[in-house]
Amino acid sequence: MREGAVSKHVTRFFMYAFLILVSFISVFPLYWAFISSCNNTQQILGGRMIPSTHLMENLRNLFAQQDVLNAMKNSFATTILQTVLSLAVSSIAGS
Repeated sequence: MREGAVSKHVTRFFMYAFLILVSFISVFPLYWAFISSCNNTQQILGGRMIPSTHLMENLRNLFAQQDVLNAMKNSFATTILQTVLSLAVSSIAGS
């Protein structure tokens, strides 16, 4: 191979390696949230990285201790209001 072709392949290799690394770093918080929802407190604090069988128990505790439906209703109402206001302001600014 020519020297330029080798340099191009090495550059491409490092570019893809970097993109793969950044992808894993970006997805890790979602994975951790899922794992945490499936494990109990001791397993989370112990650093267990695979799901366990505590998901339904954790969901029952969540709904018993918090008003999740009201929180979701408030979040949806806030989101809808912000979207409508953003569209109104943007349409006026775009005129």
